[in-house]
Amino acid sequence: MIEEIRMMKKKIMEMGEVVVHKIAGTHSTGSLTTASSNSGGCIIEEIDSGIANLNCNSEDKQILNQKQQCFCSNIATTSKVLPPFLHLISCNSKENGCGGGGGVLFTAEAVFENVAMLRDELPFSPGDEVAVLDCPSDELWYGICGPRSGWFPAAYIRPKNRDLCRLFSSDCGSDSNCLINNSSTSCDFPSNEMRKLRKRIIQELVNTEREYVRLLEHLVMGFLEQCRRRRELFPEERILRIFGNLELIYSLHTNIFKELLNVLDEEKPESTCLANVFLKNSQQFGIYTDYCNNRTLSCTELAQLEQQSQYFHFFEACRLLRALPKLSLDAFLLTPVQRICRYPLQLLELLKATPPNHPDRLALELAQRTMKLIASKVNDGKRRVDAIQKIWLWQNSVHGFRGPNLIESNHRLLINGELQCRALWNGQLQWSKNGLIIYLFDQTIVLCKRDVLRRNNLIFKERMGMGGTTLYDLHDGKDPLTCTTLKNAFKLSGPAREYIFCCQDAATKSLWLEAIRNRPRPQPPSQAERRLAMLI
Repeated sequence: MIEEIRMMKKKIMEMGEVVVHKIAGTHSTGSLTTASSNSGGCIIEEIDSGIANLNCNSEDKQILNQKQQCFCSNIATTSKVLPPFLHLISCNSKENGCGGGGGVLFTAEAVFENVAMLRDELPFSPGDEVAVLDCPSDELWYGICGPRSGWFPAAYIRPKNRDLCRLFSSDCGSDSNCLINNSSTSCDFPSNEMRKLRKRIIQELVNTEREYVRLLEHLVMGFLEQCRRRRELFPEERILRIFGNLELIYSLHTNIFKELLNVLDEEKPESTCLANVFLKNSQQFGIYTDYCNNRTLSCTELAQLEQQSQYFHFFEACRLLRALPKLSLDAFLLTPVQRICRYPLQLLELLKATPPNHPDRLALELAQRTMKLIASKVNDGKRRVDAIQKIWLWQNSVHGFRGPNLIESNHRLLINGELQCRALWNGQLQWSKNGLIIYLFDQTIVLCKRDVLRRNNLIFKERMGMGGTTLYDLHDGKDPLTCTTLKNAFKLSGPAREYIFCCQDAATKSLWLEAIRNRPRPQPPSQAERRLAMLI
């Protein structure tokens, strides 16, 4: 591999000169791209980072100016250019059958910690995986780490590929003074069956995205906009409850579909490089969390409205005007939830049909992991809102509940059960009660007792915040403070009072001790999460 790269470097060096062209822009972060020129060289386009538009102090602006000067000085001289292997990895030319839109040059491991001082810098810690997207100079590169992208020092990372590591030590010396065209990587398939399979998957992904955008257009233009025209039936609050942020999703996927069409190689779909489309838009997929969290509220609202004839006929008329299948609006609004979960599976199928030497392979691996992580975060967000809703409903069912709402600081019920409880104040026993129902949330413990007349109802007794409490595992035997016998007991000591809890058996005690010791750190529900929980 190394010898082939060196031979290719020698050939490309003879093709032409390096032309540097600076373009003024207004982007908040810089971006450097390369493209083939007619003379066989490479045109490097530098987009100005728009320092005047940044909301930063004069010292930060001076740092940004120094970065730009560093970029220009390193690019404008042919004596200091990129190591050739960086561009051999990223095959962007359609002329060689490799498709367009290659994004990730290679993946690397962070060796040193990079602390981001400016918003266009990429923070990472030692051991983190960094996907390198652009290498405009010897000093500063551009890449992705986790959900963020930005600039970072090139010396802070180490490529994972052994051949690339050797090239870093050999070709980055005096022999690295040439800029290689991106069009030299081949993308041979080991079998014709794999080629056909990748072609089919690419076409299926683009076609399903086309149908998805078309359905979103029907929902936004055919339903949402029609609702806005009937304010007497649909005030803005009701529209928000039904559709959530559907318009943002429609706008996002309209752009994604356009980008997919731009990178699609219609003559050779199997050569298409589309992973970078998902990587570039990865941070915007977070809007799906808000949409999925709103689904319960949307279903409840639609179920109530469709029982009224005027709303039922209104939605039916909207459906007929758009010639949509005979499904309810609720069924159509479920599609985005299904779609975000489908992307990781589609990219995984595409990854299996992509040979190791394909120019989109590295980017596709990162895109599949990224979309899987996004889908997981969306699911976690939905489960979190559901848990907060359950806390709110439980609190409203407890008779005589006192104190701040639990969802102000709690987002999860950890464990609950019937325990014997003794309350102490300054070491003195205040009261002792058998058969109390104890609920442990992530930041609060609540003590309740059963209603004598209605056994299924709970009556509030006391509560205590878990912040600043200390857990004691008590041994079986006589308690010197209360002069009572303890068995399977533990104590929670707070700033104001202490509670001694006795469990039915040792196994139950172990469950409670584990739940208390592994309590999650404070993650209070956001205002939007509380709003959704309280509207149900």
